[in-house]
Amino acid sequence: MTTEEFIEAVNAIDNRDGIKAYASEDERDNIFLRTNADIAVAVLGKYDINWDIRTMSEITFPTKILKLMVELAESREDDNKYVILNGKPFFDDGSIWNRVFLIIDNSLSPSTVGFDDLNNFGYTAGELEQLKATLPKKLQDAVDLLTVTVGEAKKALKNDY
Repeated sequence: MTTEEFIEAVNAIDNRDGIKAYASEDERDNIFLRTNADIAVAVLGKYDINWDIRTMSEITFPTKILKLMVELAESREDDNKYVILNGKPFFDDGSIWNRVFLIIDNSLSPSTVGFDDLNNFGYTAGELEQLKATLPKKLQDAVDLLTVTVGEAKKALKNDY
C-alpha cells in the first residue's frame, strides 16, 4: 500500500470519531493521523514500520483505520527488506513457494520459503551490503541481478497466482 492509497482510504472512511490522515509536509514524508481538532494522535515515519501513538487521552481508532494502519506498516516492512530470488515460484500442497538464496558462510545457500515467510528471509539494505561484501566478485554481481524487495516479490507472485 502506498502513502497516497492509505491517505485516500482513511479520508474516505465515514469519520464519526474525528480522525483524519494527512501526509506531513516535511522532507521526511511522515504520515500523521490527526483528529479534526488538528491534534496528531499517531505518526509513521517514512522508513518506520511501527506507528508512534502520540496521545494520552482515550481515543478509539475505528477498526477500518486500524486495519489500514497495519496494512501500510506491513507494506513498509516489505519495501525495506530484500530477498535474493532463485528461480520462479511454484505451487505445492496448496501454498505458493519461492526459491531464494541466503548468504551463509561467504557463499550462496539455496532455500525454499513460503509466500508468507518471505519477509523473515529478507535482508535490510545494510545487512545485504555487509554480507554481499564477503562474496567473490562474480557472486556479488549475481546477487545484484537477483535481488528485489520483498514487496516487489510479493506483487509478482500475486500476479502469477
